[in-house]
Amino acid sequence: MTIRAALGLVLVAIAPLGAAAQTDDTTYLQHIVEANGVIPPGRYYFRSITVDRDNVVIRGSGKENTWLVQLPASDTNAITCHKAQHVAIDSLSLDGNRSVQGAGSGIVFDNCANFQVRNVNLVNIHGNGVTAQRGSSNGSFENVEGLNIGYHLLSISESPQTRIGYLSGREIASAVINLAASPNSTLGQIVGQNTAPNDSGYGGMKVSNASDGTVIGSIHMIGFPRGLFIKDSSNVVIGHLRVANIGYQCVLIQAEAEGGRADNNVILGGLAQDCGLLQKGLPGIHFSKQPDSQSASGNRVRNLEVRDSQGRLGSLWLDEPQSNGNAVTP
Repeated sequence: MTIRAALGLVLVAIAPLGAAAQTDDTTYLQHIVEANGVIPPGRYYFRSITVDRDNVVIRGSGKENTWLVQLPASDTNAITCHKAQHVAIDSLSLDGNRSVQGAGSGIVFDNCANFQVRNVNLVNIHGNGVTAQRGSSNGSFENVEGLNIGYHLLSISESPQTRIGYLSGREIASAVINLAASPNSTLGQIVGQNTAPNDSGYGGMKVSNASDGTVIGSIHMIGFPRGLFIKDSSNVVIGHLRVANIGYQCVLIQAEAEGGRADNNVILGGLAQDCGLLQKGLPGIHFSKQPDSQSASGNRVRNLEVRDSQGRLGSLWLDEPQSNGNAVTP
């Protein structure tokens, strides 16, 4: 009998301890992960799960059936992948128990290329729902939803060629996606809905730090400080944008960092409604170049209507004196 087969027998013999009470199921779950098994239906209480080897799948029995709940005062990331390749998280719900945590994100990929997150619910997370960082390139998200997230739903940094199919978030404290230094990413349908915008300054969708060449199919954001914020990134293409109840600008395209560029970004169409709720008079679409940055030029916005809360056409755009060569066409 192989070691893996023997471990499988052990797993069958262990009952899911967290079904009836908040017993610590961490060891039980870690054994299943190490055996590449399937977590049975149930509600499990744990502190953290770590993956540090290649070709591991953390697989539940469906996001409606398998719930992983962090124990109070765990104060750490719930699931961490560190220096491993081809790791997947599939078919489960993760509850970070936010009200009784002092720190920690939901899922963290640290130097983990070629990862996948699919059919996953993230709820009540203290920090980011998912963090991908430091070379976690070629990551893939499909059918991921988040609710009550304390920072970003997805924080992607230094992780190029990220791919997202469908992502949806409600009551997100900062951005649904913060994409930084992650060029050539491809995003499908991104949806975010908050009760009201806050003062975080992020967009529901933020593309920054030379995330050049990113392509986004559609963005739908309600109740964020900004609907879309492109910062120091060029050649970003958005197929369709719909934003409403926005605190500042519905769209901000800005070169801000020293030597930064925000050139040749394109929005192909959509509707921006009720911009500037937190600061009246801000335009719907804003291009700007800050001192010491290089340029914010050649940006194109086409067929994007800007309307107020009564449906009347509003202010289309403002091009600051330091910025030029941008165009908005009806």
